[in-house]
Amino acid sequence: MSQTNDIDRSQSSMRNAFKQDVDAIAGVLIEVFGLRFKKEVEHLSDPLERWFDFACRFVPPLPRQVIFSDQFPKQLPSDAKRGLKHFLRRVCRGEDINPYQGRGLKLRHDTSGADRTARTDFLYASWNVLHFHLSNQPIPRERYFSKPADWLAFCVVTNEQLGLIDVVRHPAIKGFSDPAIFEALARNWPDYVEPHRMKGVLPGRAPTQDEIHEMRMRGGNPAYVHNGHAYIGPGGGYSAAGTPMKTAKIMMHLTRALDWLAEYVWDSSSPYQQHERLLDVTAPRFALRLYPEGLGLFEEKTSTFFAHPRQDAPSMGSVRWLSDMLLPPWALSEVLRQKHRFNSLFFLANPKAS
Repeated sequence: MSQTNDIDRSQSSMRNAFKQDVDAIAGVLIEVFGLRFKKEVEHLSDPLERWFDFACRFVPPLPRQVIFSDQFPKQLPSDAKRGLKHFLRRVCRGEDINPYQGRGLKLRHDTSGADRTARTDFLYASWNVLHFHLSNQPIPRERYFSKPADWLAFCVVTNEQLGLIDVVRHPAIKGFSDPAIFEALARNWPDYVEPHRMKGVLPGRAPTQDEIHEMRMRGGNPAYVHNGHAYIGPGGGYSAAGTPMKTAKIMMHLTRALDWLAEYVWDSSSPYQQHERLLDVTAPRFALRLYPEGLGLFEEKTSTFFAHPRQDAPSMGSVRWLSDMLLPPWALSEVLRQKHRFNSLFFLANPKAS
């Protein structure tokens, strides 16, 4: 029994060490990308949660096909037309459109903040819809975000397409709860919202804009009604603490993955423990470290590094899976550009692949 307990404690220690490693990496990522992270609420101050809230909302700079909803064509004033043309040109060219999302992406929203109504973007957390400021003014080199604009584009974004739901004059805060946004999304992209339809549930009365806004402010996740059916929000909703459920789900998967990884690495028959340089090592010490392709596994006593190159479908709980979760290509590019800021978290020597 004591031997089993010793093994369990050792695996637990390794798992905790891996969690500390990814926490440290996330902490530096928060600094590198300039994210607000005040840690005003202790139990919400996990750097991974803050990082994933940003990473989920960040739009990778990739060329996308623009799909217009049935709200178009529509009459717009000249400044909105110019801003929209400028924005769609950037979308089609694969240029960075994140500076047009608004300051909430980095500076106003904070999962660790004291104000629960400012911990994430409720529009995105509810409906998976992003909004962009239609400004065609040049962005000064010293600034990241565009000027706030009088007109906004509401969009749903994948890696291949951008669905333009509507262009509206910048509303007051309640306008981001307008059920017309969800209705246009559901009407134009029914296959997109179908997985979120509540089957066997009577829809009842559709909530109004004011009711949706009030429920969001109080931590409620209202059902949405379209064409006689009730839907949960495609964004996954948010917790009573005002943090996105999408991030909570990622954190849950990551916790399980760290458990599985620690169990696998600790197994004496694993490829790591059976590596020729580790055969005579008692109680090897493993750590997760960065290298040019993402995350790798480093054994500290022998200075042996195990690289994990990218693959098409990494298994959940593998180092490669963790790497892809934590460091999508756009984030890894910035890590490599500023690797001096990661110090001991980066493995600089030529890795010895297992």
